[in-house]
This record gives sequence, C-alpha cells and structure tokens, in this order.
Amino acid sequence: MTIRRSLDQVALHFVTPVWGREFTQTFLEVMLPSLLAPGNLPAIPNKEQCVYKIFTLENDAQTIKGSSAFAALASLMTVEVNIIQEPKENKYYRASDCYRESSRQASLAQAAVAMFGPDVVVADGSVDAMVRLLRNGKRAILVMGVRTIKESIIPELLSRYAEDGCLRVPKRQLAKLALDHLHPITESHMFDGDSPRYHASGLFWRVGDEGLLLHAFHLHPIVVHAPTFPGDFEGTIDNDLMEKSNLPDEAVHIVADSDEFLCFEMSSRDYSFDTPDRGGMLSLVSSVQYSTSRFHRKVVRVPIRVHAGKTTESKWSQTERRAQYVISRILDACDESAYLAAWSRGELKNLPLLTRFRFGIQAIEDGAVDVKKYFHARPRVRAKAFLAFLIITGFGIWSSIRLPAPGWLKWLSNRADMYLKAKGFSTQVYSCYALRTIAAVFVVTARQLRTSMGFSARDPSRRP
Repeated sequence: MTIRRSLDQVALHFVTPVWGREFTQTFLEVMLPSLLAPGNLPAIPNKEQCVYKIFTLENDAQTIKGSSAFAALASLMTVEVNIIQEPKENKYYRASDCYRESSRQASLAQAAVAMFGPDVVVADGSVDAMVRLLRNGKRAILVMGVRTIKESIIPELLSRYAEDGCLRVPKRQLAKLALDHLHPITESHMFDGDSPRYHASGLFWRVGDEGLLLHAFHLHPIVVHAPTFPGDFEGTIDNDLMEKSNLPDEAVHIVADSDEFLCFEMSSRDYSFDTPDRGGMLSLVSSVQYSTSRFHRKVVRVPIRVHAGKTTESKWSQTERRAQYVISRILDACDESAYLAAWSRGELKNLPLLTRFRFGIQAIEDGAVDVKKYFHARPRVRAKAFLAFLIITGFGIWSSIRLPAPGWLKWLSNRADMYLKAKGFSTQVYSCYALRTIAAVFVVTARQLRTSMGFSARDPSRRP
C-alpha cells in the first residue's frame, strides 16, 4: 500500500556539485540567483526543514561563502558546504558521486533530493510547480533541458532580468531566450537538422517559429523521493537511477510543457563531446540500442513542448504525429533486432518464418548479425544448408502470396528447418541470414506481383 505524504511532512534536500572558476562564477551569477526568484526557493512552505548542499573545492568554497547570493540562500534555509577533492576522472561521474551521497542521506531522513547542476538557469515559478507535484503524490519529476550558448545568453539574462539580488525570468521569456541561443549540441539533436553530428539521447523537431518538440531517451530526474534510494546506480543520474528506484509509473511525472517547469543548461560555445556522425535511420537505431534501457524507451514516447508563446494546435499536432511515427519506427526496429538476437542465441524456439525474413533484414543492416559466419561452415554442411534454405524460401514465398501450400511442401519445409537447427545454424552461424535477406526481397516482389495480378488476400474469388 502506497502512503502519500504532503510536502509539509517531507523535507527537500537540494544538491549542487560545483568546482572551478568558470562554473563557480556561473553558479553565483546566474544559477543561484534564478533559484532565489520569488516563485522558486522562497515559495517553499517548509523552508526550515530544507537543506541546500554544495559540493566544491576548498578554494572555491571561500568564493562561494563570500558572495551575496550565498548569504541570501543562507537566510532562507540551512546551507552545507562540503569540501571534495578535485576530480581527476570524468567530471559527470564525480558529480554523480555527490548526488549519490546526498541521496542516501536524504533517503535516511525520508526527504526528497533535488539535483541542480551549477550551469543551469531556472525559470521563475518552476520550484513552486515542483512543490505542488510532490504534494500531489509524485515521487520523481523528470525534465528535459535544452543546452544554450553561455557567452551570448548570460549577458542578456543579467541585463534584462536581474533585480533585488535574484534573477526573475518568466517561463515563456526564458523559452524565447533559449530558442534564440541554441548550442551546437542542441542543433545535433534536430532530426531534420543540418548538423554533421547526431546526438541520439534526444530527438528534436522545430515547430515553425513557435518552439521545439522534444522526445528524449535520457531525461534528468530533477527531484526524486524514493523510499529507498538506489546507491548502486551507474554513470550519470539519467542513466539507470530511475530504473533502480523501482517507483510505480503513476508516481513518476514527466514535464511535458515548458509552461509547467523550465530550466536550461548553459555551456561554452566550443564545448563538445563525442557524438556519431549524422547517418540514416539504421545508425540512429544502432545508437539507441547501445545507449538506452527499457525505461528510456518508455519515456521517449512522451512529447515535450518548449514554446515561447501561445501554440497553434494544428501545427503542433502535425509535428507530434510525424515525431511519433519516427519514434515508433526506431523502437520497433530496436525490439525486432533484440528479438532476432535472442532467437539466434537459441532463446526463442518458434520464431515464425516470415518474421525471420522481416527481422533478418533489420538485423543484418544494424550489424546485429555477422553473416560471414555462414560461409565459414564446412562445404558439405553449407551446401545442405543452402538446399534447406531454398526449400524454406519456396514455402515462405508460397505462403506470402496466400496460395494454398501442398502438404508435402509444408512437411519438406519443416524438415529443412529442423536440419538447420540440428546443425546449429541458429546458434552458431545464424542460419544463412544473408540468404534470408535475399528471400525477403523475393517475398516483397511476390507481394507486388500478387497485387498487380489482382490477387486479394481477403477475397480469394478475385484470384484468376
């Protein structure tokens, strides 16, 4: 039985790892002042129960403690400054260590942990929205941030929205700023973009001049209130943290509209990391298979709207339909390739024949199957396998055009399939997948021939 607790019974532990002069400056000038906006940290009703934990280097700690933004934060809630060693490995993994340690402590205190990076800007009212969701029983809130160019967006933020020690940016105005200062990494998310790179953790579509439609595999868990926080999650917090939290679907909220909650990341214009070259659908499927889990493939189906004003529903609906089609194609291809790989290992015994043809094409093009292994078999076995394959292919083509198959052909096809399995082609040499691809082409040709001759699967009387 799930016990729902309102926020006035649950504390919030905010966590920010920050080190280095550049990130510390961004944290003190932009990120923290944006959290000090009236609709963010000051809007929390039980601030006396909340804690803000900062993980930083000793030198940076002195700079942070001497700032006016830190003093304003300390006047709202308890602030802890934790000294860490300078990370020598991946900085994101070191940040995850900070989140992991804080989350264990929050779990012991039955508190929710809110994880904010030092280089984000938070729209006014976003924390208040987060509070309301927690009060309504949500245990995790997932957001998708858009990366912006730091050098151009920060001066505009400070000149237009800084007031009384805080940075008060309305959601739609922040969305407009972000759309005007998109980072090259964000451009690499565009499904129809011109970037030579393709970052498959999220797929973006422009909706005219109104905004962006996002579908993301890797969403950022901005706040998590798990009964037992998983301390064994790997890599960054958008990797497997949510899967290991074991929260029910109804307790997880994905922010699907920028009018509800909005924060953006800010990075230097020349910041980049390794992303594959832009290829076709097959390379995209391969990247998704490698870097996503079942949870990621579930949340990516949710469309996320980022808009700077009113939306024209017809435009957004049209883009959403197209995006859903693309996402479905990617996920179907991933499922088919995984299904075929399981069958080739002998884990699935009764994969239908025509399904093998259809899956075979996808698996070979995705590189999930090494077709060269077939040609490494002994010549005599290879010849018999080829003959068995031809029998199966004939039966497959016969069945595909929906003609009554003679009993002897069905029996012969079954015997041929048994031979292939007995010789281990399904588990050792992948049972002639290269030839099955050719068979799939024959199947398509047969279907086209059937259509051109006026055959009808639903109306046998129309067959000549």
